[in-house]
Amino acid sequence: MVRLPTPGSDGGTWGDLLNTFLEVSHSSDGTLQSSAVQNAGAVMSSQSGSANGVASLGSDGLVPTAQLGSGSGSSSNFLRGDGTWAVPAGGGGGSSTLAGDSDVALTTLSNNQVLTYNSTSSKWVNATPASAPVTSVFGRTGVVVAQA
Repeated sequence: MVRLPTPGSDGGTWGDLLNTFLEVSHSSDGTLQSSAVQNAGAVMSSQSGSANGVASLGSDGLVPTAQLGSGSGSSSNFLRGDGTWAVPAGGGGGSSTLAGDSDVALTTLSNNQVLTYNSTSSKWVNATPASAPVTSVFGRTGVVVAQA
């Protein structure tokens, strides 16, 4: 059984007990065994920024775009779930519009409209909200006036 020495009761054997305990995670020269470090959940420095490892951080505290996926990132594209960079529908950057997205169908645009989801077409569509979206309050209908 591997255990730490018990003060006052392991006279003459504490050194052997302690060494047996330490050899679980240390090499004979006193260095940590890499398997002990990995078993504890640590990431080896050799895995940082390497394939099948973990991303490193740049001096700005962000993951460098070179480690994010194939291609290169910019202000006019985004990283897809498959690890490739893509330009949004509609051109990307400052010139993109909602009308260019495949899940948006805009028609007859006018002021004060809102986007609402149409589950039949599986698209976001523009609509003008009802002028009186609330039809009743506490059983009152029509023009409802607040009362004390």
